[in-house]
Amino acid sequence: MADDYMAEVEREISAFFLAAERAQARRVLPEVGRLEKTAFHLLGQLVREGPLRPSAVAHLIRLDLSTVSRHLAALEGAGLVARDPDPADGRACLLRATEHGEVILDRLRAARRERIQAALADWSTDDRRQLVRLLGRLNVSLFGGEDPAGSAGPAASQPDTLSDSSNRSST
Repeated sequence: MADDYMAEVEREISAFFLAAERAQARRVLPEVGRLEKTAFHLLGQLVREGPLRPSAVAHLIRLDLSTVSRHLAALEGAGLVARDPDPADGRACLLRATEHGEVILDRLRAARRERIQAALADWSTDDRRQLVRLLGRLNVSLFGGEDPAGSAGPAASQPDTLSDSSNRSST
């Protein structure tokens, strides 16, 4: 009986991921076509880190080079990533997000934030903070010390956007 909650946790997490997948499928940008989530994650890393060799990208996002190469080809084909010669080694190339890639990524992130903000609009600030804390704890439990998003985490990289004047608690 003590583990009855596990079926509920699994069901809610599955529902979350399925809904996110459906939302992603509806979010096709006509100018770039249909790209996989991993490609957008890779694009985000290039925006964050700056120009990198393909092998460095693969290492950074912990995928094999062949998988990264496939996603890079799709991103290049969509005009979101470009290859430049590596000034340190003319035989190698550096990948960088194009200006168009940065614009597309900003649009996707803004749309995701708007959906989350709308979903949490009637939550109190305390509930929002609790959600962040529990999601962070779940990520640490699932992934250990590594950050599955490849970022410094919400506390280190994001300003406090969880509070607003209408939902502040009086305590």
